[in-house]
Parts: sequence; C-alpha cells; structure tokens
Amino acid sequence: MIKKNEADDAVKVEGVGKYFGSQPDLVKALDHVSVNIKRNEFFTLLGPSGCGKTTLLRLIAGFESPSFGQILLDDKDITHLPPYKRSVNTVFQNYALFPHLTVAQNISFGLEMLNKPKDEIEQTVNEMLALVHMEELKDRRTDQISGGQQQRVALARALAPKPDVLLLDEPLSALDYKLRRGMQIELKRLQLETGITFIFVTHDQEEALTMSDRIAVMSNGHILQVGSPDEIYYKPTKRFVADFIGESNFVEANISSLDKKKKQATIQFEGSKKKFTVGMPANKFADKTAMVFIRPEHTQLKASSQGAAMTGRLTDRIFFGTDTNYHLMLDNGETFIVRSQNTIHSNFNPAIGDRLGIFLEEDALQILED
Repeated sequence: MIKKNEADDAVKVEGVGKYFGSQPDLVKALDHVSVNIKRNEFFTLLGPSGCGKTTLLRLIAGFESPSFGQILLDDKDITHLPPYKRSVNTVFQNYALFPHLTVAQNISFGLEMLNKPKDEIEQTVNEMLALVHMEELKDRRTDQISGGQQQRVALARALAPKPDVLLLDEPLSALDYKLRRGMQIELKRLQLETGITFIFVTHDQEEALTMSDRIAVMSNGHILQVGSPDEIYYKPTKRFVADFIGESNFVEANISSLDKKKKQATIQFEGSKKKFTVGMPANKFADKTAMVFIRPEHTQLKASSQGAAMTGRLTDRIFFGTDTNYHLMLDNGETFIVRSQNTIHSNFNPAIGDRLGIFLEEDALQILED
C-alpha cells in the first residue's frame, strides 16, 4: 500500500456556512468557515457552548448538510455524501454502545455491517482489544464495565474499520477528573499509534492544550485563530482567544510613541516611569492608548515598588498547592492577578492591604488585534 503524504490535508472545509430557520429568526451556526486539517494530526475544535464546533463536526460526519460551501476528504468532495459513504467514524458523547452485547461484539458490529470476512473481523477485533488494553474484558457485557472502559470500547469500535478520520464529540465529558486526565494521554497514544487523523471537539481548554497538535478556537460561528497549543496560549491574536485560554490580565497603557515601519509602540502604564516597546497591530496605530494582554505567570511581585511597571494593593491571595494567585487592585482601579510558583524556602509573605510592585519583562506584553 502506498503511504499517503502526511503533509497533505485530510480534511478541507472551504467557506462553509450552516444556517437554521429563516428571517427574522435566522441562526448562523457557522458563517463562512474555512480550515484545513492535516493528515495524521490531532486537531481540536475549541470553544464555548453554542460556538458552532459540534455543528462543524456533524457537517464533516455527514449528519448535517451545509447551507453553502464545500467539504473535501482527501481532496474528494464529500459535501453531500451520506455518512456511510464517508471514510469517517464518530465517537459520541454518550458512547452509544449496545449494552446487551459483549465488548468484542460491540467492536465487531460495524465490521459485520460492512460484510467483512469472518477471519478478518476476528483479527481486527483482537488488534483493537490489544490497542485499548481490553483483552481480558472481551467477553464482558458493556453494561457491566466502568465508564472509562466503555469509552475505550467506543474508541475501539470506531477505529476498527480503519477510517481516514475519527471525529470525537466531547467523549471525555462524562468521566471524573482523574479518569479524564488518564484518557487524554490514552487518546493521544491511540492517535499516534494508528496514524489516523483525529478531530476532537471540546470546551475544555486543558484537554485542548494537553492533546492537540493544533487548535482552532471558535466563537459565534467563526474560527478566530488556528495554531499549535503554544501559539494559542502564548501568542493569541484576539482578546476572546486570550481570555478563553487560561487566565489573563488586560491593562490599559498610554502610547508615548509609534514606529510604523517596525510595527512597534512605546507604552507606559499609569503611575510608572518605566517604558516598554511592544509589537503593534496595524489596526491599532490610530489609538492613543493600548489594552495590553499579560499572563499572570509572566509577572513578578515584590515588596518594593521601585522600578516596577505597576503598583497595587493586595486584595486577596489564593493557594493552589504548586502556586499562589495574588489579586491586586492597581492604582488606576483595575484588577490584576500575579501567579507565583510556591517554594519551600520562600520568605515572601505579603499581607492583605500591602502595596506591592509588579515587575514585567518586555516579551510578556502583547497588544491584540481586538
């Protein structure tokens, strides 16, 4: 068998829209969405409820038809093909297993519907059982195994026909926290071992950052940004992305000078003499002030305010074990969070009400497009 080029796109979504209802109550679940998903990639659609991520997954699966646009699988137009004619399988949120059948029978069901030879079915079922570490439970009915084990069976059943693409619609949401963390690792292992393109839907940012090769952040029927977990977390382009992924500080600063050629601005926070040079989006050059994005862990808190970027009074501190969040009220009335990693020998123990200095490196600051 010729190995497909892993750099090729497995799925292309080109200008797709999905509208429900009619005017004046028209709902635009997806509005001119385009995205390319690579072969052998763990790709995540991330966003809050109602953003359009599950609708997009259902369009790729064939459970819904787009109002307009085109969907390609391996460069073949599948926009209007029924689900059974697409080399795509789906793992649903509720797993949809047959409780009266055994683990092995659930895995073999789809292969039997495809009229595969009996010996091929037996071999594939054994391979899938080994892949998800369920050999010892193959004769157990699925209503007699745990939620995590049921999730493995659902994955094995979906992987058995060897689809080109596996769609996963929030499959970990019913699991408890510890089991969910374990299954995140298992899902990534399965994707790497099978080489199948996984398209994963979640509203959980931790899941997305943990497992994904790339993430598409969605809001109100649009894809706002596509990138690696590092890019999405450290270099968001829009305020929604920065705010949705992790904790964020947004602080207004004065713009003292602009360099359009270098696409940079010199900024200064209120009450501080310290100046910073940061990248400036083109659509912000007419502004007199800038809203600056800063991650809480990219800051440092000190008892002295000399040379600080900002100062504020401590209003609360929250201990998380590995780190502590310090909540401050800045001199201009805005709130700010500093996250510090805890160490056994730390002597820093400020009291509520103390006036503290916030120290920043230039590369910790970012001005977003919106």
